Amino acid sequence: LVCNTIPTIHNEGDAPVFARLADGSWLQWTPQLVWEDNTPDNHIIDGGGLVQKITDEETRCSNVPRNFLNEDSCTFSTEETACAPAGSAAEFDIMLDESNIAKFSHLTGQYVYAIKGLVLETPDTQNPCQTTDYTRWEKKANTICPNPTPLEADTIAALKHMLRTTGDKSNPYLVDVKFPAGYTCNATDVGKLDIEIDVDGTCYNQVHPNYLSVYDATAWADDSKHPGGRNNIMKWAECAVDPVDRSATFDSDYCNHTKRVRDVEPRTFPGWHLIFPSNTTGYPNHQMNFWEENSKLYWVPVKVGNDGFGPGSRFGDPVGFRDLIDTVKVSAVSEYFFGTSEVAEVGVVVCGSIGEVKNDPLLGATFDAENEEERTTGGSQHNQQKAKIWTGITAFEGQDQLRQRMAWALSQILTIVPGNIDAFEETEIYVSYYDIFVRHAFGNYRDILQEIAYSPLQAEHLTYLASKSHAYIFQDENKRVSSADENFAREIMQLFSTGLVVLNPDGTPKLDQDGNPMQVYTNEDIMSLSRAWTGFQRYGARGNIESRGSSNRLDPMYIVQDWRDRFPKTDLTGGYIGDSYYPLCTDLPDKMFLRSGAKYRLLGADPLPELMEDNPDFANPSYEIKRFELDADESSLHSELYNNGDYKAVVVLEQNLPCYGEECNVDTVRVVQVAPFVYYE
Repeated sequence: LVCNTIPTIHNEGDAPVFARLADGSWLQWTPQLVWEDNTPDNHIIDGGGLVQKITDEETRCSNVPRNFLNEDSCTFSTEETACAPAGSAAEFDIMLDESNIAKFSHLTGQYVYAIKGLVLETPDTQNPCQTTDYTRWEKKANTICPNPTPLEADTIAALKHMLRTTGDKSNPYLVDVKFPAGYTCNATDVGKLDIEIDVDGTCYNQVHPNYLSVYDATAWADDSKHPGGRNNIMKWAECAVDPVDRSATFDSDYCNHTKRVRDVEPRTFPGWHLIFPSNTTGYPNHQMNFWEENSKLYWVPVKVGNDGFGPGSRFGDPVGFRDLIDTVKVSAVSEYFFGTSEVAEVGVVVCGSIGEVKNDPLLGATFDAENEEERTTGGSQHNQQKAKIWTGITAFEGQDQLRQRMAWALSQILTIVPGNIDAFEETEIYVSYYDIFVRHAFGNYRDILQEIAYSPLQAEHLTYLASKSHAYIFQDENKRVSSADENFAREIMQLFSTGLVVLNPDGTPKLDQDGNPMQVYTNEDIMSLSRAWTGFQRYGARGNIESRGSSNRLDPMYIVQDWRDRFPKTDLTGGYIGDSYYPLCTDLPDKMFLRSGAKYRLLGADPLPELMEDNPDFANPSYEIKRFELDADESSLHSELYNNGDYKAVVVLEQNLPCYGEECNVDTVRVVQVAPFVYYE
């Protein structure tokens, strides 16, 4: 009974929590952070889903996205609380569009809506140049802004850079961004709100940070919560009766109807959103502080651990079924969207991260961590943590001095500059980057190049993060002519590997027939190789790491297939990359998927491949897509992959296998089904 009186979440300003032991001594609860072991070989069994649940979804899922560093050690978790990484393909996603939001309400009995009608009022906290928080922008591709806001040149340059370089690109309607480090706005612009600006053929309009966020508003509709009573909120939510025109008719699926509000022209009010009546013609006016105060208490974002901001809780975002809040994550929703009520119980691929070890709270709170809520250490002192860790724990006092000195030397070659990264205050991401050199101090230099190439910090530092192919931009941005970012393509040769001049075995410059040093590469080589660095993107934020915002700057990046340049890239010897190493698909032997060396990756419950591209609709059971299901009794491939129910993250065939049934009639396979909701690619 006493435990029921203790709040699950302890917020700043709450009364302290004391406890008395049987011997009469007293304890006081401390908000000190506790990290968990989450290494590749000892990762959290459910990916951190249980912690996410017992903290009232204040924490994020800690499951590490699968990558080349951890994939061999990932496991298949069937824990009820198992959670999938943000943005992972190993999810059952539901698009937050008009139809699906309306279906949430219909299937659950809850009042699930996107919110409109919110306005911006406070320049000090909402002007993009002033605030330290994210700002939200509505975007309209291939559209020229009808009323662009008059802005000074330096402000325009800063805002365009912010909107061009954001990693939040997947939502077709909205983008959440932070003002970039190193840029400033003109003083005459810092008081402006509702800014409208053209960026490369797309019109961006600043909106309220919660505009079109999707919530379960059921608690607010309660008579005891809404000051105007239940009817005065529900009349805008229910589709049964139009509060103004009671003769109106409605579409039962979307609740679309046209109604006349007082003497205003008819407007369409779909049943998937609510309009907050702030300066909205035809409605009683509500002040915005009414929203700011009550939305935090009674409006629950539909995505677990989301505050209505960032990917996952906005109109136009996909949200994983496992990530839905409990009031929406019900069997009726699972049945409707996926054809089964067992989605919440299927397995998830769970992985860890190198060096992600638990702390010892008994050693005290020596280091602070940056997060969205608050920081107890001052800015300048907090920024010194990186140097203290390097000098006090590793470089000067470490027992492995040869390794530390080698790591330091490598870090001076493969550099990053915190000032170029929009997370200057954080500590963990920088020491994790330095650990690459510590691990590989006596190893293979190619391994180092691979890790730093996939590092979100390096991609942000040398600006190839979210670099896209010309073909993609030409099609997506109204035939705009572009070229891939060349920074990293140049620096990986000039500074990180070959250098500028071809060398002889003795290290002397190699000369051409005129006696001049031979150049390793030309500008044409840089332009060609820059296309090899398109498509790299950060994963979404996760738990158990220091993180502020919606981006993950710790784990290796992934490649967005649509952004990738798909044409050949020249090498430095007059040929093309891959000419001498990789066979063409037509050169592979018959039934190569059954041959020794064939590699299979566990996908878990998602039937879509991760290393190839399929239409996302193919994952929806309602489409009745035919799966390549292996015969459980006769297929040798099934026996290898099933492994008596002990699914391995990666399976490499050690010998040629005989084909059985349909296996004998196909050239190759992309994804095979081993058991219900268990797939390999």
